[in-house]
Parts: sequence; C-alpha cells; structure tokens
Amino acid sequence: TPEAPYRPEGVPFGIGGSVRIHLWNHLRVGAEGYVTTLYSSLSNEASALAQGSYVRYGCGGVMADYIYERDKVWLYVGGTIGGGAKRSLFVDDGSQRDWNRENSAYINKTSYFFLAPYIGLDYAMTKKVHLSFKLDYTLAFHQAQWVNPSGFRLYAGFMFCH
Repeated sequence: TPEAPYRPEGVPFGIGGSVRIHLWNHLRVGAEGYVTTLYSSLSNEASALAQGSYVRYGCGGVMADYIYERDKVWLYVGGTIGGGAKRSLFVDDGSQRDWNRENSAYINKTSYFFLAPYIGLDYAMTKKVHLSFKLDYTLAFHQAQWVNPSGFRLYAGFMFCH
C-alpha cells in the first residue's frame, strides 16, 4: 500500500469456494469467489498499528479448467477472469473495535480486474469429498496499471462433489 504510512506483511487467511460443472469428459466451467484478510496482529508492523487495522481482498469471477482424472487423484489446469476490491484500514491510535472517535485513521478501497491462471490437485477421499490444493498467479489491473494483489496464492481445502 504505497500511499499509506505502513507496510503490512505476513500470511493472510481467508475463505471462499467455487462451483464447477463438468462439460464432456475433461472440461469444467464455473465461478469462484474469495475474501482474504491480513490483520495488523499478523504484520511485522503490529506495534505501529492499532487494534482492528487490516488489508482485505475480495474477488470473484468465471473459471474454466481442463481436468485429468487418475483413480483418486485429479489434476487440473485452468484460469479465472473477474474482478475484485482491495480495502485497507489503518488505525494509528485507539481501536476500530470501540465507539470512540479516532484521531488518525486511513481507509481506502480500490477495485480491480484480474486474470488468474492456476494448477491444482484434488485427492478423492470419498466419492463426495475431495481434499483440494490449488496454486494460482493473480494478475490484477486498475486503470491500465498493475496493482496488488498480483502474485502467487495457495489454496487448501475441501471440495464437496455431487
């Protein structure tokens, strides 16, 4: 966040998911959406930021992938195209969690368009539940320039199949 006086760093965590429909034997299409947050308590600048400061990314889009199934292991490669928003709140003193007026806080929201090619692996634990891992590389644009969140993202979770 170049405009803000802080540089939060750390490991963000989030939640999200996807809905996919199989077309033919190897093609899937669908949609996905995620929200990821890095709180100041996970930042190396935590002592400089007050309680409640965060950087949050939300994004969603349409996706398509090619899947190769081999027994219980499903490998896939594909891409997502969509949009999202980055929201930052930096509280210098006080706390976002109370109802007192803060003397100094910075808030910003920026929308972006993104492309995200990805590779993934599902392990079919049962016919209905898969353990899923996905690695993507997000390319985010805003007004013809690159913006955050550009870079690698790793997903781990469960997929519920029907």
